[in-house]
Amino acid sequence: MTSRDIPLPLGEVGWLFPALADRTEHDRVRQVLQSADETLFRVGQRLGARSDAHLWGVTLNRFRYQRLGPEPEFPVTILAGEGGSNQIWVDVLCAPAGSMPYHRPGPPWQVHTTISLSCDSDSTSCGGHQVDAQTSPPVETPLGAATEVHAATEWLLQRLANETEDSLRKHDPNRGHPPAPRRRD
Repeated sequence: MTSRDIPLPLGEVGWLFPALADRTEHDRVRQVLQSADETLFRVGQRLGARSDAHLWGVTLNRFRYQRLGPEPEFPVTILAGEGGSNQIWVDVLCAPAGSMPYHRPGPPWQVHTTISLSCDSDSTSCGGHQVDAQTSPPVETPLGAATEVHAATEWLLQRLANETEDSLRKHDPNRGHPPAPRRRD
């Protein structure tokens, strides 16, 4: 499966919600997603990220459409936003409800949100630890899904308002785990 990343402002809401035909609803969904994008940017700023942060060519602390499937059709599109800085990372994903890989567009859609920390004991072998997460119920309408995306970014902003790496580390179920055994080749 191929994919293409397109920043939210350069993309089209209809990729994520292909049945969205009403222009008023289309504009409202776009407005809600743009507001969520600004909130995700504020989360990144709260965590100390540079405003132009990138990772492997992907803009951080902003949403992007990820178009999936064979080109040029890309039959499925998801909305993804990753961000954070240094030790704290956040993710928001709006995708068709169900398991990966995604082979069909929604409805319904679900929004998955996570807060993770880098590993404090084995940074070379361990990718990090999830310390908090939430998943929306399946949502049947584009406006409902966009509203869940916005609610997820607001949750992140509120949840991280008074947190530091040290305070979040207390919620890390895997903190201080032993390093993975080294392989001998």
